Amino acid sequence: MRILVTAAVSVLVFLSGCSQDSPKQSSQAETFADVVHTNGKIYTVNESQPWVEALAIKNRKFIAVGSSAEIEALTGENTEIIDLGGKFVMPGMIDTHTHPFMSAIQILDQLALDDPQSLEDIQQQVLAYAEANPDREWIEGLAWPKGMFDRENPMREWLDEVVPDRPVALMDQGGHARWCNTKALEIAGFMDPDFEAPEFSIIERDEDGVPTGTIRETAVGHLNKFVPAAGPELYDQAAVYVQELFNKNGITAHRTAQGVESGLQALQRAAERDDLTLHWAVSLDVNFFESRFSMEERMAQIDNRGKYASDYVGFDFAKIFVDGDLNGFGIKLLEPFEGTTDEYGSTNIEPAELTRLVKLLDAKGVSVQFHAIGDQSIEYVVEALEAAAEANGGKLNTRHYPDHLGFITPDQMKRLVELNGVFGFAPYLSFTFPGIHESYLQFVGKERLNRMQPLRSALDAGAIVGTGTDYSSFPQDPWPLLEGMTHRRNTWVGADESEANNASESVSVTEA
Repeated sequence: MRILVTAAVSVLVFLSGCSQDSPKQSSQAETFADVVHTNGKIYTVNESQPWVEALAIKNRKFIAVGSSAEIEALTGENTEIIDLGGKFVMPGMIDTHTHPFMSAIQILDQLALDDPQSLEDIQQQVLAYAEANPDREWIEGLAWPKGMFDRENPMREWLDEVVPDRPVALMDQGGHARWCNTKALEIAGFMDPDFEAPEFSIIERDEDGVPTGTIRETAVGHLNKFVPAAGPELYDQAAVYVQELFNKNGITAHRTAQGVESGLQALQRAAERDDLTLHWAVSLDVNFFESRFSMEERMAQIDNRGKYASDYVGFDFAKIFVDGDLNGFGIKLLEPFEGTTDEYGSTNIEPAELTRLVKLLDAKGVSVQFHAIGDQSIEYVVEALEAAAEANGGKLNTRHYPDHLGFITPDQMKRLVELNGVFGFAPYLSFTFPGIHESYLQFVGKERLNRMQPLRSALDAGAIVGTGTDYSSFPQDPWPLLEGMTHRRNTWVGADESEANNASESVSVTEA
């Protein structure tokens, strides 16, 4: 059964203030609205008054909600009145996990694979792009889908067959890996037998130790040092693209899961032009695996974040990648990966360094967004937060955002609720998203996959849960994710065509 919250979203308004006072309690001269929406089915997300018929907006803020008759008192001769004709309306949504600039720049300026169904399909699209762009120094693209290649490890020779003379690097659907041709691997030094790989990098190799074509995590950051960086004009175009896309889908605020100074400068220019239509909470990079910057440069950007702030942009946030993606053993588990006896995976940071950074950032009042999927990785996050709280007399300075939390244990859940209260979940990981679960089954097996992202349990434990699209690893479309949370099945097919991934962790439409 399809949920019915996908009716026309008729209002995208900013949630920076909403008075619950009755219109009769204020003078009409002060409260005449700029815009009134009437005769609607309006969901307020206010437990004491969840449904109303009408709302009033002044200076881009809600000033009242209520019946059509009550809100009529706020209409003056200059008030715009919109008759909703019974349509469903809800407040703008907040997407708590996005990669806006990276994603938009890839889509605007690189090869965007068009729903590839096979290796041959990808090869044809790469060749066509190369022929249409003969002056491109590098051919970059996104995204080869999970589940297409065994162990998520496509070969460099397959790209060499179509483009042997220019470097090619294609991002995977999860964003943590690049599939490279031989030329790209040579330019970045990976093919050198004496190459010293960056710490926390994963380089897929054959039985002779030669790179096969797929690199992961910090190896991607090393590759990026050889790829031309985007300029200010492209960043400006990306800001416009992101805001139009997000607003169209009902998003009025979002939290980025990455941020660098080039993006901040673009937002500052947009603010000066009064072109911001989206609230941006920018999590600045700490150890982003794709980063071109040193740790010193990234921490300096965090310390200087205030100079880019505006009414629509906040920067008291930072992002730490504790681990990476399931594929290639890029997360840290308490029990070995499926089919192995001693492979527990890896992290992108040492536990001691994680604790040091969390204590430092918490003392600065910077909220940390943690990428942590494996249960051992999550344990490191809990321990780091506990250490930061202890250093501050038993209480954290600010609320942090442990995110993904794929295989969180009941004990970790209890400790995080008591300590911090806020969880981040990516809904596509919790239901049978096409390709994802088929891929992950290879690495963790069905029993563990069935435990992934226990949303119902988190809410019952008292957690405040935020959810996000993880755009552009996945589409910037919240509606299928809302539905997926209610039954944990593939939302693109009928109920008889897909199996629920642990339906006991489903939530109601209202909770979603």
